Amino acid sequence: MHLDEYEDHTFVNVAKEDIKFGDKQEKAEKKRVEKKKEDLKSFIDWYKELLKDNVEKVVISNRLTDTPLAVVSGQYGYTAHMERLMKAQALADPSRYQFMSSKKTVEINPFHPLIADLAARVEKDKEDESLKVVAQTLFDAALVQGDFELTDKTRFTQSVVSLLNGKLGLDSSAKAETPELTEEDEEEKKEEKEEKEEKEGEDKGNDSEEAAAEGEERKDEL
Repeated sequence: MHLDEYEDHTFVNVAKEDIKFGDKQEKAEKKRVEKKKEDLKSFIDWYKELLKDNVEKVVISNRLTDTPLAVVSGQYGYTAHMERLMKAQALADPSRYQFMSSKKTVEINPFHPLIADLAARVEKDKEDESLKVVAQTLFDAALVQGDFELTDKTRFTQSVVSLLNGKLGLDSSAKAETPELTEEDEEEKKEEKEEKEEKEGEDKGNDSEEAAAEGEERKDEL
């Protein structure tokens, strides 16, 4: 059974874009959104270009309060749950899945300090690679929060590790250093190699003896 309405109230899918609450504050909220849309036009265009392979559009949100941004489905795109179902179908058309899965919308919270600061920095330097990393990581984190599948898990992991390094005062590209082997380690490694070669020689000798014994048994039988 599928319900579209209940007691004169129409159900809406909150996982989709362009949600309307129908309350008294909606008009005032719409004005605030329109003003911010103009203020952040340059940032929105920059962000959409950055994510052009993964989203259909970037818009100002009328529902976010504490979250910097969210990824939702387009009006005619698959929800996160439907995406997983379609991808799991063995006979699904990959081209159709790719087309529909890309119809996502990024909703940004213009009043969140992270978005405000990022937009200000982008205004100064649109080519700053570090800003692109932050913006991409924000998008990937929103995908995880929205239960969508990450497009590049390795990139997301590397970005998070890089940001954590920076938070701890380390070089953002810091990597694990493998200590050089000491003389004792070299000697131990050499002994292990010799023991291995000796064991392999014994195994080959045993195999030869067994083969010879089998040959003698066959002669006796003849």
